[in-house]
Amino acid sequence: MQWGRSALAFAMMAGSVSACDEPDDPWAPERLAEIARARGDAQGHERTGVYQGEYFAIDCPCEELDPALDLSLCTALDQLGTLGLPGTVQIELIEADGQVRLATPDLVLEGVVNEGLVPIYWGPIDTEGQLQGAGMLEVNSLLARGRVQGLAEGQVFEDQLQLEIRQRYALQTEVSLGADEPLTVERFECEEHISFDLQWDRLPTPTDDDGEPDGGGTGDGD
Repeated sequence: MQWGRSALAFAMMAGSVSACDEPDDPWAPERLAEIARARGDAQGHERTGVYQGEYFAIDCPCEELDPALDLSLCTALDQLGTLGLPGTVQIELIEADGQVRLATPDLVLEGVVNEGLVPIYWGPIDTEGQLQGAGMLEVNSLLARGRVQGLAEGQVFEDQLQLEIRQRYALQTEVSLGADEPLTVERFECEEHISFDLQWDRLPTPTDDDGEPDGGGTGDGD
């Protein structure tokens, strides 16, 4: 399954606000785009690293709606134990002068999912290590179409990262029970809430830049 992720998603997100988006709606596209573009007053990149540790499911109602398609983060994390894999998660944090980028490269599980189930998060970080992030995935695959939005909030204490992630799914799935069976279309809408307690493990391995949100960051933009 290919889940497209692009810096341009934030421009689309901000430009597609409808009259239905309430000013106080935490999932309003313009609000997420504002968080992603923001910078804090932190300097340098001393908190950059791959942090590894435990996760705690606070609220995972999506599992009841998604027993087999592995579309949600909670479902994928459950598969770690089912497959006998270590029950730990790695989150890659890149800091650059007041802005952070959060990604979860280790959630690519062969035979379970083909892409990470968490958007790449961008947002501000201050001198105390407090950070925010927002991200979005546009889903367009044979099995599902729609959008995953995410909000992150946490703090880095020396070599420890405490983080909470909330994700909102608005997907449409098409499933057939057999070659001669018609497609069954279902709508998949829910939110989940997961916390992470992680320790600094190592510096990230250099990789190609995934881009950045429109209006922020120091990458290649387009």
